[in-house]
Amino acid sequence: MTELLNKTYYFWRRNKSSFGFGALFRDVTDVKIDRPIFFLGNQGGGLTLISRMVRRHPLAVSVTGDHTYWSGADEMQRVMVARLPAELRLAGQILGTDPPHRKFTPPRSWSYASDDLVDEYHLTEEDATESARNQFQSLIREALYCHGQEGTVNRFVDKSQVFTLKIRYIAALLEGTHPHFVLITRNPYAACYRAAIGKAGDMERYSSFMSLRERVEVCAQHWANSMRYALHDGQNVEHFIHFRFEDILQEPEPQMQEMCSFLGLDYKHDLLPAPHHEVPFGSRFRDRWYPLRPDVNEKYFDEVSDRFLDIIDERCGALAETFGYERP
Repeated sequence: MTELLNKTYYFWRRNKSSFGFGALFRDVTDVKIDRPIFFLGNQGGGLTLISRMVRRHPLAVSVTGDHTYWSGADEMQRVMVARLPAELRLAGQILGTDPPHRKFTPPRSWSYASDDLVDEYHLTEEDATESARNQFQSLIREALYCHGQEGTVNRFVDKSQVFTLKIRYIAALLEGTHPHFVLITRNPYAACYRAAIGKAGDMERYSSFMSLRERVEVCAQHWANSMRYALHDGQNVEHFIHFRFEDILQEPEPQMQEMCSFLGLDYKHDLLPAPHHEVPFGSRFRDRWYPLRPDVNEKYFDEVSDRFLDIIDERCGALAETFGYERP
């Protein structure tokens, strides 16, 4: 019964934001957007944990709440899917706005950056329109109005993974607000294999008609294309930084101090997971908090065979070295 109530409250908070009930009769055009924060990377790459750390900061605001609800839904790509500009959605089958593909049916999590689809999802400033700019900014202002502290410089935080392919586009939509982009990487030799065996929802579905070898290949494409575009596009925006998930797990305090410095947030030790923290009611993935697990990749390194490592290495090896990763 408790779990049912937990899920019900989670979906109520999420859907309340989806339909904008909190600002239904309020003109939010005067709400200031200041240095919004976007965590980038791949599904299963540690974004939930790291976003939660930053969202514990008193100035942090997401699409579903403030720092007191630091573990609620925090992906515009899904929460605001019916209201986002179509180019920013990861909509699934309901709205039918994702590019079609004969095999890679939506919802997609580890296939939208495959070789077949990546160029249809990648966007730059050349794709930005005034309509999309107004629509996107309005949704962020709405979240800041509904969940922020009046008279305070609140900071919007989001971790929509598909935005990894849209850095320059988002920067153009938010010109003048100084958006900050934080790329989080996870070792591709673990991440790609993990996704391919079914930890990614689309790969689990595709297993009915694709072999594991084929799924590993698609996941390697997805990781490499996502990271390639993120690095390239990150060099063309004002504020961009990269952290490795593994480094944060190993040395959380210095890593988060550096991240807060980049974001312009005062560091607080209480941002880090601790045994006395209680994950807020109405949260999914309640295990993604304490304790930290520095050995998170080891089980996949132990399982993955050389033939799958060869596939990942061929596609991701050079980029992996750029990020300081080595083949296990």
